[in-house]
Amino acid sequence: WWRAGAEKNFPYCLMNLGRAYRYGRGVDESYSTAVDYCNRAVKAAANLNAQTRQHIAAECAKIKDRSILESIFG
Repeated sequence: WWRAGAEKNFPYCLMNLGRAYRYGRGVDESYSTAVDYCNRAVKAAANLNAQTRQHIAAECAKIKDRSILESIFG
Protein backbone atom coordinates (compact mmCIF):
# COMPACT_ATOMS: atom_id res chain seq x y z
CA TRP A 1 0.00 0.00 0.00
CA TRP A 2 2.73 2.45 0.89
CA ARG A 3 4.52 1.94 -2.40
CA ALA A 4 1.30 2.57 -4.37
CA GLY A 5 0.68 5.74 -2.36
CA ALA A 6 4.29 6.84 -2.74
CA GLU A 7 3.98 6.52 -6.50
CA LYS A 8 1.14 9.05 -6.24
CA ASN A 9 3.35 11.28 -4.05
CA PHE A 10 1.30 10.90 -0.85
CA PRO A 11 3.47 12.31 1.98
CA TYR A 12 2.57 9.75 4.65
CA CYS A 13 3.20 6.85 2.28
CA LEU A 14 6.59 8.31 1.35
CA MET A 15 7.47 8.80 5.03
CA ASN A 16 6.38 5.27 5.97
CA LEU A 17 8.40 3.77 3.11
CA GLY A 18 11.38 5.74 4.39
CA ARG A 19 10.84 4.25 7.82
CA ALA A 20 10.52 0.76 6.32
CA TYR A 21 13.82 1.10 4.46
CA ARG A 22 15.54 2.56 7.50
CA TYR A 23 14.65 -0.43 9.67
CA GLY A 24 14.47 -3.12 7.00
CA ARG A 25 10.76 -3.83 7.55
CA GLY A 26 9.56 -5.78 4.53
CA VAL A 27 12.41 -4.43 2.37
CA ASP A 28 16.18 -4.55 2.46
CA GLU A 29 17.52 -2.01 4.92
CA SER A 30 18.94 1.03 3.11
CA TYR A 31 19.75 4.33 4.79
CA SER A 32 20.18 6.20 1.50
CA THR A 33 16.80 4.99 0.21
CA ALA A 34 15.21 5.90 3.54
CA VAL A 35 16.59 9.42 3.33
CA ASP A 36 15.43 9.76 -0.27
CA TYR A 37 11.87 8.80 0.65
CA CYS A 38 11.90 11.12 3.66
CA ASN A 39 13.13 14.04 1.58
CA ARG A 40 10.39 13.35 -0.95
CA ALA A 41 7.80 13.18 1.86
CA VAL A 42 8.81 16.59 3.20
CA LYS A 43 8.59 18.11 -0.28
CA ALA A 44 5.24 16.44 -0.96
CA ALA A 45 3.85 17.84 2.29
CA ALA A 46 4.66 21.44 1.36
CA ASN A 47 1.06 22.26 0.44
CA LEU A 48 -0.50 20.62 3.50
CA ASN A 49 -1.39 22.31 6.77
CA ALA A 50 1.39 23.33 9.15
CA GLN A 51 0.71 20.61 11.70
CA THR A 52 0.98 17.87 9.08
CA ARG A 53 4.13 19.39 7.58
CA GLN A 54 5.73 19.57 11.02
CA HIS A 55 4.79 15.99 11.86
CA ILE A 56 6.25 14.61 8.63
CA ALA A 57 9.40 16.72 8.99
CA ALA A 58 9.86 15.62 12.62
CA GLU A 59 9.40 11.92 11.82
CA CYS A 60 11.84 12.13 8.93
CA ALA A 61 14.37 13.96 11.11
CA LYS A 62 14.18 11.10 13.63
CA ILE A 63 14.98 8.59 10.91
CA LYS A 64 17.96 10.61 9.72
CA ASP A 65 19.26 11.52 13.20
CA ARG A 66 18.99 8.00 14.58
CA SER A 67 21.05 6.70 11.67
CA ILE A 68 23.75 9.29 12.26
CA LEU A 69 23.93 8.47 15.99
CA GLU A 70 24.05 4.74 15.31
CA SER A 71 26.93 5.20 12.88
CA ILE A 72 28.88 7.05 15.58
CA PHE A 73 28.00 5.00 18.66
CA GLY A 74 27.09 1.66 17.10
